[in-house]
Amino acid sequence: MKQLMNNNPIILLSALIILTLSGCNITGNNKKPRPSGIISIRINPVEAIKDQINLSQIADKIEYIPLQTTDSSVIGSFPDLKVAGDLIFVREQNGILVFTEAGQFIRKLFTVGNGPEESIGRSFTIDEERREVYVYDIYTREGNIYDFEGKFSGDFNKQLCDPDAWISDIGLFRSNIFVSIPIRPGTEYLFSCYDLRNDSIIVLQKNPYGFTAAQADQVPQIVPSNNGFQITDTHIYFKDMYSDTIFKTDKNFKTEPYCVVDLGNEKLRWEDFRDNGMFDFTAGPPRGYWVESFVDTKSYLILYTQSFTDPELMCIYDKKSGEQIVASNREYKTPSQQILMRNDLDHLTSLPPMSYTGRFYYYNGCLYSITEAKDFVDVYMNASEEVKKSTDYLRSMEQVFSGIDELDNPILMKVYLQ
Repeated sequence: MKQLMNNNPIILLSALIILTLSGCNITGNNKKPRPSGIISIRINPVEAIKDQINLSQIADKIEYIPLQTTDSSVIGSFPDLKVAGDLIFVREQNGILVFTEAGQFIRKLFTVGNGPEESIGRSFTIDEERREVYVYDIYTREGNIYDFEGKFSGDFNKQLCDPDAWISDIGLFRSNIFVSIPIRPGTEYLFSCYDLRNDSIIVLQKNPYGFTAAQADQVPQIVPSNNGFQITDTHIYFKDMYSDTIFKTDKNFKTEPYCVVDLGNEKLRWEDFRDNGMFDFTAGPPRGYWVESFVDTKSYLILYTQSFTDPELMCIYDKKSGEQIVASNREYKTPSQQILMRNDLDHLTSLPPMSYTGRFYYYNGCLYSITEAKDFVDVYMNASEEVKKSTDYLRSMEQVFSGIDELDNPILMKVYLQ
């Protein structure tokens, strides 16, 4: 920042974490990461700046990727994307569209359906080394594998976790399918890995959250997804909605705390949500914040913090200096309003670091974001000629950008982080 096998050590480490992490960073201070190596972050919503953070504080360059619009590649709600090498994979209406790194449409990866070699892609993950895409229906527990050219290469119709559990999402870590599981009555564990080599399940975090006897047989009105995870070549990072701790697991499934986030009295407690929202929302949602998702990069740990009743927060922690900055929405209207970063790199459209579903898209040192074509067209057409020609890159893309229609597919913003 310029300015600034069961493997569950969680309960055993709780006392150690409390003793070790008695001090916390506050916005803008100069504390270094603690000698233990565990990052400590203190987020006080009252101290959050109500303004956009300059993108130049964490990034050096930005590029735009218009995703080609054809009759076969119309993108609507844009729920999920992944980048692998020189390809972009977009999950749309339970199918997957494949684009080049420049945004040119290549193919639909498969036919959506229940027939032979067809799939319903409610979740997917990528094995970049083997150039394979694992497509999974989290409801029917049926999965298929395709190569990058769309050729069917097999299935993995596996019970990736407890058959009674729901699945939020899947990922791939070496030869294991990582599974995130939302909390509801009967949930035994929240994060696990399914070893494709021997069809075994490795539990990464048991479910420490209980229900009353009366609640145990009830059907919740709200079951939040479990989006707090990131998979790299060497580690899985994960955090459930109510925990203070981000854990990391290595290739040997040794798990240890990586970061502790202190929300103080502003934290949404499990019991408050369980008793005042999960089963009955008629009195309105409970107050309090939780870390919905995060992304760990070379230089920064970025946290997205959400609330049912108050503005979203984004915390950017500089891993080298120990400094941090917390920002909320500049003009707060609804709790679901996206946080934006001020684009002072080329002075075009502002950057929403997270998707509408609260996900970060990070690959090879770049943060990928999504902006609707209409929003991009509005900004670009109203930009001065000086701005449009301010860099070699913008000059080279002038003809492309001028040809974008407001009804076209969304634009990817590729941000090169420091």
